[in-house]
Amino acid sequence: MKSIDLVFSSDDNYAQHLGVVLCSIFENKSNDCHINVHIIDGGISPGNKDKLRILETKYSFEIKYLYLKIENYKDLFISDHITHAAYYRILIPDLLDEKINKILYLDCDLIVLGDLIGLFETNIDNYFIGAIEENGVGLKQNLNMNEESPYFNSGVMLINLNKWREFNVSSKTLVFIRENPRKIKFWDQDALNVILEEKCLILDKRFNYLTSEIEKTLRGRTNRIIKPIIIHYSSHVKPWRFNGDNPFNDEYFYYLEKTPWNNKIYQNKFFRIILIKMKKMIPHSIKKYVRKKLKHK
Repeated sequence: MKSIDLVFSSDDNYAQHLGVVLCSIFENKSNDCHINVHIIDGGISPGNKDKLRILETKYSFEIKYLYLKIENYKDLFISDHITHAAYYRILIPDLLDEKINKILYLDCDLIVLGDLIGLFETNIDNYFIGAIEENGVGLKQNLNMNEESPYFNSGVMLINLNKWREFNVSSKTLVFIRENPRKIKFWDQDALNVILEEKCLILDKRFNYLTSEIEKTLRGRTNRIIKPIIIHYSSHVKPWRFNGDNPFNDEYFYYLEKTPWNNKIYQNKFFRIILIKMKKMIPHSIKKYVRKKLKHK
């Protein structure tokens, strides 16, 4: 039987979305594939771990929790929808058993629509990671990268742990982040692109179909039609925030319904459409005022 090692990183805020990812993976995996699940625990509550345990029983798998000192990352830059948990993945090779030499890391703001075995079996013996390329215009210049180098998205990474450990990628990445706070815009992703420049195998975008790519398709800026394996809600627009009408939002709610976080209100598509329209009608100035008031309460 084939085996895959998957790694996730989550705090309590993203526990529900982690559950949705796991549900989508096990609903779509092949029968001849065994999946080992490793989760970097950034403060998942006992209640949410109980719900994750229900998924373990439902799909007959076991979660191995990985722990680190969260306080060591409190000084790192965060913004928008990103929390410090985004940085924990940098330490993956140091937290896993040294016998594990290859893993697939997945963000929690995505869903999987197909079997992952094809992605996992991609040969990266001569690379540090495999990831999809995204638009790095402006970013590469700011990071002093070669303009010809690809800029990759770190939300889905097939990682060669042997090379990562040998090159000491974790320490070098954290040093870059702390020494170059003004250069960092996209958190650990920017730093990883600098440290792993020219060391990444570029994967097909169906393995990490970004929100930005979906938006370009909807606006007619690209005619490329693909059948994605992974849908990545990579921007601040998320299905559960009701702040956008991504055509793949329904997939998120489909898998949510199969988890212990199921909320019947979410399943009502008409209700979701009304919420989205209401949010669009509220002036930005009012939203900003409300956020400011809530922040100072």
